[in-house]
Formats: sequence, structure tokens, C-alpha cells
Amino acid sequence: MERKEPGKFVKAYTHAVDKYKIAILVVWGLLFVAGIVIGPRFLGSTTLTVSPPTDSDAYYAQELLRTEFPQQAHSSPIICLLKQLNGQPILGDAVKNFTLGLQSSVSAYGQDIVPKTGFLSYYTLVTVSKSLAETLVCQEKACNSSETIILLDVDAGSNDLINSKTQNFTSYITRHVKSLTAEYLTDRDISARLTGTLVFGGEIAKGTERDLLLMDGIAFPIALATLAYVLRSGRLLILPVLSMLTSILTSFMIMYPVAKNHDVISFTPSLMMSGTIAMSIDYSLFLLSRYREELQRGRTVYRAVMFMLWTAGHTISVSGTTISLCFFGLMFFPVSILRSPGLGAGIAIMIVLICNLTLTPAMLLLFNNFFRKCVKKRYCGNGKTDDSVATDEENESLLSNAPLTVCGHDVRTRTQ
Repeated sequence: MERKEPGKFVKAYTHAVDKYKIAILVVWGLLFVAGIVIGPRFLGSTTLTVSPPTDSDAYYAQELLRTEFPQQAHSSPIICLLKQLNGQPILGDAVKNFTLGLQSSVSAYGQDIVPKTGFLSYYTLVTVSKSLAETLVCQEKACNSSETIILLDVDAGSNDLINSKTQNFTSYITRHVKSLTAEYLTDRDISARLTGTLVFGGEIAKGTERDLLLMDGIAFPIALATLAYVLRSGRLLILPVLSMLTSILTSFMIMYPVAKNHDVISFTPSLMMSGTIAMSIDYSLFLLSRYREELQRGRTVYRAVMFMLWTAGHTISVSGTTISLCFFGLMFFPVSILRSPGLGAGIAIMIVLICNLTLTPAMLLLFNNFFRKCVKKRYCGNGKTDDSVATDEENESLLSNAPLTVCGHDVRTRTQ
């Protein structure tokens, strides 16, 4: 025979949430505030560095390079490509002044990041060897000496080439290249562009932030509109938005110290954000639609939350736990490009699950007078409607076994 009442565990859990609902809100509130401060730092702590498996030839070669040639292992070039757009030879006073200005800017930044021998250009090498200097000027017929490059050998100071030190220097050089181009090259129809791993890494980081904003701007309103249509209540929409923001900030905050001590690939925040938005909307749809249905059946707020946790809560618990374990399973692969996204996504889904099973029912119970108004009419079965919803007085009547009728029926026989 099918059980019509929640079990002891669900009843005890609902009682605990109701008893400690204020403490639950305080804890999530503190996590929310801490997430605002710490969470965004996670976006700037990811890396493009992909470490090979420890038992591979690539790992052995990498360790040998770091041991025998530590300077080369810690350095990465920034390449400035200068091109004469009208096809004429590139060398001249404009390029010379640009080169000297860029060298001065690098020297002003500090010698610890680009050594004196790390700045290579035609005009810095021509006094040493003209033939060597000419290797930096395109000699192919297609370009006809209309292009030249300037090399900046950047010392990252660690095995992680794309870090805050190198990214700050890359931003600094980018600004100065733009200003020097406007001062010396634009009038001569010459362009200057930067490239290299460090420049690429900076663009990836900016692209990740742009993708997150774009994803939020498109997916979030559509998801909320769908949820609003199903729930038919603007009041209940507060809960999925709050749950989503809290889950994102908390999961980012947890991943920040991980990213500071281990390589976390740059697309991990995007994956975490996508999973959080999807699961927050999905789990809120399950929970709140069930909560609304229980109120329509005439149950009190407390019992509506209990039945919500018993039915929809069980569903999302199985779903969230399964998905999290699947993501955590990626951590057992020997490739770092899979481990960090698996850890990040697993944590994000688990935080979403915990948030929906604690914060959502606590909010419904604490602000019961506000959220129970999501149901305005209760159908009585005889074509008539009752505009009231279950109240705390009804709950007390249930507990005291006092006579209580709603829509002409005994509520006790309907809810027990």
C-alpha cells in the first residue's frame, strides 16, 4: 500500500529547518557576502597551462627543461608585429622612434620581467650585427621588407607562464603600444599588433568574462520567464534568483584557494556558471511547483514544505548527487584539463543542491505570510472557489484536533 505520509526522516528534517531557519539564513547570508568579496577573484586565478600526465614523455621533457634550462622554462615571448600597409619598406625614422619608445617603456617597468638581452629588434641588433638584425625583417618577396617584429622575452618567474605578474605587464605593454602607434606610426600608414602566448592568455581571460555576461544576459531571462509561466507567481521567483546567486558566489569562493594552489583551466568558471543556472532553475521548478500545488490542496505552509521536501526534495537529491558524483569522477583522469572542470562543476552542483534543500524551505517557512500568497484561489470541487489560503491558525486547529473546515470540508481528513 502506497504511503501517504512523509517518513520520520522527512518530518525530522522539516522540523529542524523550521527550528533553525534563522540560523540557516544567517549562514547563507555570510556565504553570500564572502562570495561577493572572494568569488570574483577566482575568474582571474585560472590558467591556460595544461600539465601532462606524470608518466608521459612530455612530462619528463618538461621537467628536464625546468632543471637544465630554468630561464627558458620560465620565459615566454611577446611579439610586436609592425606592418607597412602600403607595401613600402618598413624601416625608417617612424619605426626607429617607435622601437626606442617601446624599449624605454619596458625599461621603466623594471628589468626583472624583461632582461636587457630580452628586448630584440632591428635597431637594437644592427649595431651588433646587421645580418642578425635583418632576420627580424621580412625578406620574402610577398612582403618586400614591409614587415618587422620586435621580441620581448618575458620572465614569468614561475612554471605558470600566465599569472598576475605577466598579465599586468602584458596590459602595460598593450597600452604603451597603442599610444606609441598613435604618436609615430598611424600617420605613416603603419600598424602595430601584439601576439604571443601571454597576449593570447589575457584575451582568453577577457573572453571568459564576456561569455559569462553574455550567457547570463541571454539564458537567465529566458529561464526566469519559463519559470514564471509555470509557477504563475512573481513572489516565488525571488527564491530561484537568490539561490542561483548564492550558489554561484559560494562555489566560486570555494574554488578560489584551489586555483591559487593548483592549475584550474580557464573554461572552468563558464562550466560552473552554466551548471549552476541550469540546476537552480530546474530544482526550483520542482520544489516551488510542488509547494504551490500543496497549498492549493489546502495544506498549511508547514505541511506544504514537508510534502515538497518529501516528493520534489527526494527527486532533486538523487539528481544532484548523481550529477555531482559524475563530475567528481573526472578528477580520477590523469589529465589536468579534465580534473579541474570536474572538481569545479561537482562543487557547483552540490552547492546548488544544498542551497535548494536548506535556503529555499527556510525562506518559505520564515516568510510564510508572504510566500503563501502565491496561491490566491482554492478550488472546492463544486465549481466554487475559496480565496483564502492555509494559515497558522489552521495549523494550530489541526494540532489541537479542533473542527476545521475549508471549502466545506474537514481539512484534517484531507491533509492527513
